[in-house]
Formats: sequence, C-alpha cells, structure tokens
Amino acid sequence: MTRQTSNFVNNDRTILTYLEILANKSIEPERYREVMEQLGNKLGQIILNRVIDSSPHSLYLASTVEDADFLAKGIILQLENHFSNIGYACFWNKRFSPFGISDLKVAPILKKYQEPSPSNIDYLIIVKSIISGACVVKTNLVNLIQKINPNKILIVAPVMYINAEEKLKIEFEPKISK
Repeated sequence: MTRQTSNFVNNDRTILTYLEILANKSIEPERYREVMEQLGNKLGQIILNRVIDSSPHSLYLASTVEDADFLAKGIILQLENHFSNIGYACFWNKRFSPFGISDLKVAPILKKYQEPSPSNIDYLIIVKSIISGACVVKTNLVNLIQKINPNKILIVAPVMYINAEEKLKIEFEPKISK
C-alpha cells in the first residue's frame, strides 16, 4: 500500500509517528485513545499556526460521535488555549448503501448534540478521523450550514482515501467547496 502525506505531515515527523502507531492492528485501546488525542492536539496546532490568525474569532467545531472523545477533544483543547468562543456539535450517523447499491452511500443523522451559536461563525471546523467518501461529512456539513453561516469551512482529517477530496468537492457548489 502506498501512502502519501501532506506538507503538514512532511514538516512534522511526530504526526507520521502517530499515524503509524494508529495503523498497528494490535494497539491497546488506552494507547489508541492517547495517540488520537495527541494527534488532535497536533492538528489543532496546525490550524492555529497555518490557518487561523491570532485575532479574535468565533469558532464552531463538529465531529461524529466516534471522533468526539479523542481526536476532536485534542483539537478543542488546543484551540481553547487561544480562543474563548468555541461552539460544538456532535453527530451520530449511520452510513449504509440503500437497496444494496454499493456505489450509493448515505449517512443520515440518527442523533445530534448541538450547542447554540451566533448566526455568523468565522470558522466552521469539521473533524473526521478518516474520510473515505463524502457522505458523512456532507450530511453533517449541510445540516450545520442550514443553521449557521460560516465565513470559512475547514475539513480536518488525519486520513483521506484517494479521491476523497475530489468526491467531497463535487458535492458542493464552488463557493462552499473552496
């Protein structure tokens, strides 16, 4: 299997080490949780150092329930050191192929926790541990942007399958996918 890394990983060997640890199928659950939170912390540092300037902003972070306790937590802990206005939403999705059609994927929201937010948000940050297609991120993003109006949207994931970024981009109008 060939893996490609982004410039974020190329500049930080620690992130690559975390990903290698997580790829080990015999990793203990406690170690997995610890490394996922540390990875989230590193991703939060990247967001702070390369994406968001230091002026006050309103941030809103969203994740799926399986990413909330560790990956999203690490990002939030890092962001909370610099910003006081951070909202959060958590989604429980069920991903499946209706009618057994493997090329058709849906991920309806079964349950949601969403903190109140101002109608205008500077940065909406969608966190997902692995993006293989577009259905979960699309479902959750569409749900959120119906209620809040983010100026910028960041999709943050330590792992993306080949062509996942392109699949995600074609699901939205250029204004949003940019």
